[in-house]
Amino acid sequence: TFLYKIIFSNLWLLSSAVQAVFSAKPESDSVLRTTTAITIVEGGFKHNVIPSKARAIVNHRIHPRSNLEEVLEHDRNAINDDRVKIRVLGYSSPPPVSPFSDDSVPFQIIVNSAKQVFADAHITPGTLMANTDTKHYLNFTRNIYRFSPAHLTAKDLKRFHGANERISVKNFGQVVNFYYRLMKISDRAVEQFGENWDLQNTDDDIETTNSTTITELDEGSGEDDLSVDPDEYDLINE
Repeated sequence: TFLYKIIFSNLWLLSSAVQAVFSAKPESDSVLRTTTAITIVEGGFKHNVIPSKARAIVNHRIHPRSNLEEVLEHDRNAINDDRVKIRVLGYSSPPPVSPFSDDSVPFQIIVNSAKQVFADAHITPGTLMANTDTKHYLNFTRNIYRFSPAHLTAKDLKRFHGANERISVKNFGQVVNFYYRLMKISDRAVEQFGENWDLQNTDDDIETTNSTTITELDEGSGEDDLSVDPDEYDLINE
């Protein structure tokens, strides 16, 4: 909306207010700061004996603005007990921010694919406070996009890695539709920019104007009202 455009165009002035709004909800608060979860606690071996030692595993998802040293210093200050020893079991540094401009072909491929399935959606980059298999591709390309076309509500987020994790039947069809279009549009991008097009190329290497430079596919069945039949995988009439 126009109001949101005004707000996010003037973060130099309104960043504190935006941060306060985001901090009010756990789902959005996690993108503003490093998160902490105590996942394993161990101590004792008999119900009538006070344990002589205890152990806990703390899982941090480090925000791109922070680093391991800052998090460890925060932990030491929060624990404030020299008897507690801290050992790092594993660490992956936050990956760099991927290109997301109008001239970034890989990003615009995702934008085109998403807009053809979710016509009323607004596409904007964001921060994923989680780790994925993309960590194995960081040395291959800087065009890393952790995007999922699943439509998730606040209730769905609470089911992550838990009981009854699911998406709707309708959304399942939209997910299939999106990935089908993503592959087709990617093929056309290779044809348009050449078979030797390098995924490392981004803003400075490929001359484009905006997202419409990548050929859109014809609309298929069920696209106007998004009433997608999950059994109808071939959703594009070409």
